[in-house]
Amino acid sequence: MGRAENRLTREEEAKQDIGHTDISPKLAKTVTAVFVALLLAMPLVQHGLGLVEVLRGSEPEYLGFYREFNGLGAELTQARRQTSGFFKTVFSSNALLLKRMVMFQDALDEQSFLARLTRRPVQEILCRMGAGNEKGIVGRGGWLFYEPDVAYVTGPGFLEPRRLRQRALSGNESVKPPQPDPVLGIVHFRDQLAQRGVQLIVMPTPLKPTVHPEKLGRRSLKAGLRNASYNECIRRLRNENVLVFDCLEKLLEYRRQSGQAAYLETDTHWTPQAMTAVAEALADELDESVTAPDKNPFMAEAVAQDNLGDIAVMLQLPEDQQLYLPETVQLTRVLRTDSTPWAADPEADVLLLGDSFCNIYSLEAMNWGTSAGLAEHLSFALKRPEDRIVRNDAGSWATRDMLATEMARGNDRLAGKKIVIWQFAERELAGGDWKLIELPEVPADTTERTRLPGSVLVTCTVAEVSSRPDRNAVYADFVMKLYVTGMVDEAGKLPGDGDGVVHVMAMRQRKILPIASTQEGAAIALRLVEWDQVSDQYGSLRVGDLNDPTLEITKNLYWGEEP
Repeated sequence: MGRAENRLTREEEAKQDIGHTDISPKLAKTVTAVFVALLLAMPLVQHGLGLVEVLRGSEPEYLGFYREFNGLGAELTQARRQTSGFFKTVFSSNALLLKRMVMFQDALDEQSFLARLTRRPVQEILCRMGAGNEKGIVGRGGWLFYEPDVAYVTGPGFLEPRRLRQRALSGNESVKPPQPDPVLGIVHFRDQLAQRGVQLIVMPTPLKPTVHPEKLGRRSLKAGLRNASYNECIRRLRNENVLVFDCLEKLLEYRRQSGQAAYLETDTHWTPQAMTAVAEALADELDESVTAPDKNPFMAEAVAQDNLGDIAVMLQLPEDQQLYLPETVQLTRVLRTDSTPWAADPEADVLLLGDSFCNIYSLEAMNWGTSAGLAEHLSFALKRPEDRIVRNDAGSWATRDMLATEMARGNDRLAGKKIVIWQFAERELAGGDWKLIELPEVPADTTERTRLPGSVLVTCTVAEVSSRPDRNAVYADFVMKLYVTGMVDEAGKLPGDGDGVVHVMAMRQRKILPIASTQEGAAIALRLVEWDQVSDQYGSLRVGDLNDPTLEITKNLYWGEEP
């Protein structure tokens, strides 16, 4: 009887065994040694490969990782000087350190030998199995979808109070929280334009999963799926008397009548023909507001263009992969009657603000052709010139910010305007920053800035560096800004005012360039030209932001390249 009472249950025996596991000293040392060896193997091999590069006379790649911490000491010292109070100083310094640590980790993730050795082959295997990555989703029949687009369609309503509160509190030590309410941001912009006698037309652009859900999942899915808050958002905007051009029906009509896809198979954007149909429908909406001449000042030219879509590129497959091949599209380029490409006209009474849906067939860097984008085709349909401010990404605020900056510098892009069309990808409603940007009064008397005589080679010191490129971003090109001081040309003179904001190409076709590692305090040489000479070519690319936005208003702007 006593033995039965003292017998342990199986669970008690298991707990007893766990608490008294026996391991021999030899095995314990072996396990510990293997564990430590695995921890040290990665950095040792990485630095060993770097040593081989040094022996070959080249710079080891791992130095790029540590450059992310260059200038940190100066930043921390400046933060201590500018911040009062012990705790504020600690939090400010912590934010700077965390920012550099994240940059170091990102560089390590992207450029370590193991990542470069395994990522692309493993990704190809995953894609063959029907899996994508954090950016791309594999659909049916060779179609690819951008994960944030799918998340927008299937995610929670962006106007739900809980969701708005979550996003408003989503910032961290280095990133400010967004203003999450699109209705508030759009109405604020409309009111500012109305004060200047300008009418706003908002054009949220539907996403690929909305127009082609059958390529994503079950074929029974009907086109037109949108975020749960979309209709409520449009209702609120119209209750505020905001004009909304919803082009979804035109895209679905194009699909039905043509029998063709409205979006590219491996890209996030629409096809040229679907875009043209939308441009023509938008022109019809504007017919009563603008007067078109009898003769069209533009002519059309048909060309073919092939390219691999941005989602396929984001999958980071091997360069010789055959899973996703380049697509060929038929473009209609819009030219002046003298055969020169269409160009924005600041004197026009219609201004288009847009993102990559405007840029895709217009911006050469996107590799889908030129002079055939939304702005060009809207201008062609209206038979009249048009002004344009466009930039890839951040459609919720980037073009408004560009407009405000130009006005603050004395360039009134709203002068003579009757209509502003604000195009942005629909996903921005759920994930964009709808911050309230004030349009300043244009200075009545602006001091003429000293311009460069042409291309000038200077040496200078970097005082501030903008945000840096991300190889995994949607867009393959990225422009950084450097605020430089102490500019001296080859003759020892101060060009311009001796300082300025310099735009530099930091990433081209997803290749991060050496200048992207430039840190504050560095002495560099650059060949400069005035920014307005190249802004049409580079201004629509994704651009980093300086911590001090007033620099872009008060300082000379340049384009710089390493000599």
